Amino acid sequence: MISSRPSNDKYEKVLANDPELESNSQRTEDEDESILPKWDQGYRKRSLAAMVWLCMRVALIVASIIAWGSSLWLTHLATLELQKARALIPHSAITTAQATKTLTVTAKLSAPTHTDQKTDSHESTGHRITNPHHDSLNTMFIPGGQLPVAGYGLAYNTYYCNGWSDPEGARARGCVLDPSQGGWVHELCHDPELRAEWLRLPDFGWWLDAHRTQPIAQERVWAADVPGGVHTELFTPQAFHIEHCKFVMRLRVKHTTRRNRGLGYLPLDPGHMYHCLHIMTDDGSDPTTLTKVVLGEFGGGTSGFGLGGECYMPIL
Repeated sequence: MISSRPSNDKYEKVLANDPELESNSQRTEDEDESILPKWDQGYRKRSLAAMVWLCMRVALIVASIIAWGSSLWLTHLATLELQKARALIPHSAITTAQATKTLTVTAKLSAPTHTDQKTDSHESTGHRITNPHHDSLNTMFIPGGQLPVAGYGLAYNTYYCNGWSDPEGARARGCVLDPSQGGWVHELCHDPELRAEWLRLPDFGWWLDAHRTQPIAQERVWAADVPGGVHTELFTPQAFHIEHCKFVMRLRVKHTTRRNRGLGYLPLDPGHMYHCLHIMTDDGSDPTTLTKVVLGEFGGGTSGFGLGGECYMPIL
């Protein structure tokens, strides 16, 4: 039986001449050539994205280092400023603030009837002030000050001392009768040396009437031992008024250079200072002309007086 299967030569020839195979082979090469550029472009895009991400990470790291260094530098500057600020505060104030967290100054005051009565509470939160004569005493700024002077806050209002009605109690609360300021004021707002100098001044001459028929010793005036009480009208030459202005201005100059001392209403009030300048520079002022003085109108803690007893402390 003769087989119809082609010989090997014929089979190979058919394969070699098969157009379908040739067509498939040609299409595969074309597709390979078109795929290669696309793959190359994708690789480049991925490489660019990786480079951008790397640059962003480096930038973030550099920014973090700069921010960290800036914070260290600012902390250093703040430390230097804090050291400078501490150097301005007396050592006693620092040690007292560390030893005492909160201390409220309280005092038994007689109830004044004046319509402008202000609170005597020292519980208001604010800056703490240390009394240089009593290291254990802290006072706080309180509301109600009548002088909005920059750099100063009210520490004791005019009712705190209450010296005209309660002299012993006023002394126990740290108040002083300062004749150069016309009344009672907290010791932080007076100067012992100026007060001692004032008490050595010659007698100006004091009378209970404008006709000079009822004299009264100056020592009694300084002690507020006046017939009829501290609201009695007294008469003295204008020389007293001039000396009062001199001492008040000296007190202002002296205490404005000290951080642990304050100023009363009279030396701190700009209006009163202008008034004193006018008194001292007025060529027509006659030192012998009588001037009226009412001690109770200056300050000290009884109804019907002015604001001379207020004590203001510098804000540190």
